[in-house]
Amino acid sequence: MRRREFITLIGSATVWPVAVRAQESIRLGFVLPIVRQTPAVVAFFEELSFNGFVEGKNITIVAGSFGLEQDSAAERAAAVIKGAPDLIVAGGP
Repeated sequence: MRRREFITLIGSATVWPVAVRAQESIRLGFVLPIVRQTPAVVAFFEELSFNGFVEGKNITIVAGSFGLEQDSAAERAAAVIKGAPDLIVAGGP
């Protein structure tokens, strides 16, 4: 391997993690029949915070995504999708 190729390889390998962390905010959408204060959801957000993702700092929650009623689930799920989240967390009761 030539010297320039080696330097390019090392330089790009050290910049990549910085570029990944440079993302300002992640938008999360939830399609769940449970409320935000449920222990499982609270634990999920605690685990995210242990890994450096904090709601209001670098995580934004798409509105209207918790406590889905069976009769309005399709409309609210469509609203979450329309909010263009980066990740959707979905589940049952």
